[in-house]
Amino acid sequence: MSDDRDEISNLIARYAELLNLGHIDELGELFSHGRITSTTQAEVHEGTEAVKEMYRSTVVFPEKLPDTLLVTTNLQIEVDGDSASSKAYWMAMHQTSSGISAVVAGRYHDAFRRINGTWWFHHRHMLVDMSGDLSSHLTSPLEEL
Repeated sequence: MSDDRDEISNLIARYAELLNLGHIDELGELFSHGRITSTTQAEVHEGTEAVKEMYRSTVVFPEKLPDTLLVTTNLQIEVDGDSASSKAYWMAMHQTSSGISAVVAGRYHDAFRRINGTWWFHHRHMLVDMSGDLSSHLTSPLEEL
């Protein structure tokens, strides 16, 4: 089970790394068998292409990457056979002309499935708890549903 927790933890970290570097094609692949929902969007983004489109249409990716660092912490993972769940806190820090600012923070509620020996995101639900000035980070303001 500890190997499963390590693999799932690495999957969560890989998501943050790919988003930080603007590698949206690779990030989308993490959701080949999954979907993303959020407290700020009514839409369900299911599968690789939908997840890639969501990030391409909502996140500002400047020439210098990374300019945002997504940090995931307080990870809690529960494994039950070929299914698992986790909860974590996350925060996005953004480089601005005046320095580094925390621009948005919240929680992830995740579900995972092991398919042919590999762990995949099954469902990532993003809960936004705090936000600041997102004008240089997102293409439009967040809306609470």
